[in-house]
Amino acid sequence: LGDVLYDFDECQLQDSFLASPENLRRKVIIKSKRPLYIKKGCVVVNDDFDDENDFYPDKHSSNALHEEENEFLEDIPTNVIGFNSLGYILSESSHVAGITPDELLSRAEKEFTDARKEASDVESQAFELQILANQAEERAKLMLENIGLTVQELEKKVGDYDDSQQNIPEVQFVESEDKVSSRVIRIVDNTDQGLEVQDFFADTVDRARSNYNAVSEEAALANKDAIHATSRLEEKSKALSDAERILENVTKRHADVKHSSVRALSMARSNREHANTDKERVRIVEDLLQKRREERSTAETVLVTAVTEAKISEQRALEAEERMASAQAAADEDRARADEETRREDRLENEAASKLRKLKELTQSTKAAKERMELTAALLEKIDRQILKLEHSIECNDGSKEVSSHNDNSAGSGRSLQKLHAKHKMKVDERTFYSQKLKAASEENVMAEMSRQKAQNTFDETARKVQQQAHIAALARRKADQTSRAVEQLAENAEEEREASDLRQNAAKRAEEGLHRSEGNYTSVKAQLVEAVRAANEAAELAQNSRHTAEKLAKDVMLLEDTKKYEEEIKIREEEKSTALKIYQEAMSKKAIIDAELADAQRLLDTSIEVLYKAEREAAAQVRRHNAERRSEQDTLEAHHHAVDTRRKAETALAEANTAVAKAADKAAAVSHAQLFREKTTRINVVSTELARITLLHSIKFRNLERSIALPSSYMHSISEGKLLQIAKSGKEDWNSWVQFNKTHLSRIFPSKYASRPSSNNHNPILPWAMGCQMVSMNFHAFDEHLFLNDGRFRENGSCGYVRKPDALIRGGVGSPQDEIALPRKWTIEVLSGYCLPRPERRAAKKVGVKRETISPRVRLSLYDGDLNAVSLPTVHETHAVQGNGLNPVWKENAGETFIVFSPAVAILLITVLDSASTESDDFVAAAAVPISCLREGYRRVSLFDASHTRNGAYRFASLLVKVNREY
Repeated sequence: LGDVLYDFDECQLQDSFLASPENLRRKVIIKSKRPLYIKKGCVVVNDDFDDENDFYPDKHSSNALHEEENEFLEDIPTNVIGFNSLGYILSESSHVAGITPDELLSRAEKEFTDARKEASDVESQAFELQILANQAEERAKLMLENIGLTVQELEKKVGDYDDSQQNIPEVQFVESEDKVSSRVIRIVDNTDQGLEVQDFFADTVDRARSNYNAVSEEAALANKDAIHATSRLEEKSKALSDAERILENVTKRHADVKHSSVRALSMARSNREHANTDKERVRIVEDLLQKRREERSTAETVLVTAVTEAKISEQRALEAEERMASAQAAADEDRARADEETRREDRLENEAASKLRKLKELTQSTKAAKERMELTAALLEKIDRQILKLEHSIECNDGSKEVSSHNDNSAGSGRSLQKLHAKHKMKVDERTFYSQKLKAASEENVMAEMSRQKAQNTFDETARKVQQQAHIAALARRKADQTSRAVEQLAENAEEEREASDLRQNAAKRAEEGLHRSEGNYTSVKAQLVEAVRAANEAAELAQNSRHTAEKLAKDVMLLEDTKKYEEEIKIREEEKSTALKIYQEAMSKKAIIDAELADAQRLLDTSIEVLYKAEREAAAQVRRHNAERRSEQDTLEAHHHAVDTRRKAETALAEANTAVAKAADKAAAVSHAQLFREKTTRINVVSTELARITLLHSIKFRNLERSIALPSSYMHSISEGKLLQIAKSGKEDWNSWVQFNKTHLSRIFPSKYASRPSSNNHNPILPWAMGCQMVSMNFHAFDEHLFLNDGRFRENGSCGYVRKPDALIRGGVGSPQDEIALPRKWTIEVLSGYCLPRPERRAAKKVGVKRETISPRVRLSLYDGDLNAVSLPTVHETHAVQGNGLNPVWKENAGETFIVFSPAVAILLITVLDSASTESDDFVAAAAVPISCLREGYRRVSLFDASHTRNGAYRFASLLVKVNREY
């Protein structure tokens, strides 16, 4: 490479800073893998690949900011004989022969498999014992809760039982011959000594029994009296019921006769009315029959008339259609003739337009020649005035020459006179030149005027022909229109005649249907008349019979017997029943009182017997509870001891399981270390010493910030956007550490494939620039807003070379872009107007026969700042859309939008023009990215670029006019 390659010495790589860009100008530097110390047979580790370095916080859970891994070859030992959870297991000797990384990995994997199987078995046993222990403890807990004692109290109580050796008594039921209680409870212990419960309620039960017997005898007597009174009351009630039944039968018989008489009389009246109604109906039906006869005659007349009119109307319709067809043929011929004349008119108009354009061109040429002639004449007149003025000056100098010949300045006056003569000669030459030029311009003007007049005559002749042809075409069109209107009128007339014919045909059909209906109605009414006559005769006969029946029943009513004797008999029976009822009520009242006393005596007796029985049952229950309590306490203590023993076994098994799991985890970690060791050994490659000596930049994998800052300045990192985002979100300290690293080292940021973005688009480059990164990779085939930001950043230097980082990211000491205070932080942007905004590419290609649409532009202002929150969510302001104006739209924003900038040295303002005319979505028109550090106050013109970041074709003059105000 000769002088082009950058030359450096080995000790320079240990310095704190790289060479300056000035020293690297026109030089080639090499970036490759190189060892820290160059020697013969040196090797490097190739572990810095983008796919492995790719990381994104939302897709990966591991925190690799402070990852401790070996990087240099000096950290990879050669005497490894195994691995554990801490890392390598080294032998005492410096080298071990015969054990390869694959063998070490296979041995570690086998040990891990055995340890995992052992841990699984021990865990299963521990799990089963845990379940048994939980069940035993739960059972013991429930039993302790049931007896209400603690474990200590239970052990003491059971110990007392064992010391006293008390016997558990038994309970027996003994039958008794006493009528009051059928059972006696006997408590018997193991010494066969009996203990009877005394019948201490015997006197109470005897008194209750005596009282019950006495009341029972009184109740028997009262019951006998009540039965006798009830029997007598029933006898009197039966006699009263018989008398009432006789009276009811007589009364009912009288009512039936009267009702039959009234009903017969009513039926006679009704039948007479029906007979009259049927007679009137016969008269009405006869009148209706006469009307139907007249309607049938009328329908026959209407049918004959309708058929005749339908035939006449059909003939007229056929004649009208024939006339319309003839007129249509004539109209088609006239329309063809009019179209031909119109085409002739169009051809003449095109010819006249062509001659008119030529006439305008000649007129412009004539006007230009005349202007040149007038200009030349004006110049010639001006030169004449200048010549006259010079001649006057020369005459004045000649007159004063004699006066000044004796003075000392005569020589100067001579020179001045010579200059005037020379100038006069030059002006005379100019007058001659412009005179010739005026003559040529006059001739050119005359020729142009003659050509114009000739073109004017030709155009006038063509215009006259156009007028004549237009008149002929207009006459032809007018005749064709008249013929068409006549055809339309004939068509309307034919259509009306056809409709009239159809209406008359329908009228004939309806007339025929009306005749059929009239005949049917006449037949129906005739049948109704026969039926009405028959019904009227039957109704008259029925009315006569009903009148005879009603007269007979009226005579029977007059012969009915009187019911007073039956009413007096009922009164006597009611008095006898009332007396018997009083006697019955007195007997029942007395019986109720005695029954209540008997019930009280019965309850007293039952209560005494129940109290005795409860006492017996309580004694037996107390003995049973005492015995059950002892047995329950002994069972509970045994369950507690079993639970404690099971829990002890489960804890022992759990400890063994934890030990086995820890051993398996240690073996798993050993497998990971073995895999990493094998991976590192496979990536170790020998590098040429000659290549290593000319390699300036060495890219290594990022491990942690502390180690990276301590690296020599020739070492650099390539990390993904996700890793950088994780560093930024970790806090101010990690942010400043990365800025400090980039002050002395180079770093490269590449897009992450794990980011939640559409395929192959770009990430936001503002954050890497804000953290001091020198190289930010972008996808240049994806034209989006982030690529516009990259274009705006390097347009600051004319899109060539590099852009110098802000001072806050270069100077010594810990700092960040937020420390920059020299630039203004508050900007107000007001969009005023636009100029020559082209159509979007999607609608720029015009289809044949489709009208070109005019855009409706609106402007979006997006501030991308160096602050972490602003990077993720830029500040956006949008104007309203100007409808249908892409040439010179005016937005007339009153106050504009104010942007607060946190990092003015890094922030970029993206100005995007969108088309809102489409109903589907806004189309991209043009855009421009302007760094905040390059903004200037006042009225500014912003040049716009297309999606490919160029200003070619329609975008050459596209721009916006904005008003910019700033505050510190």
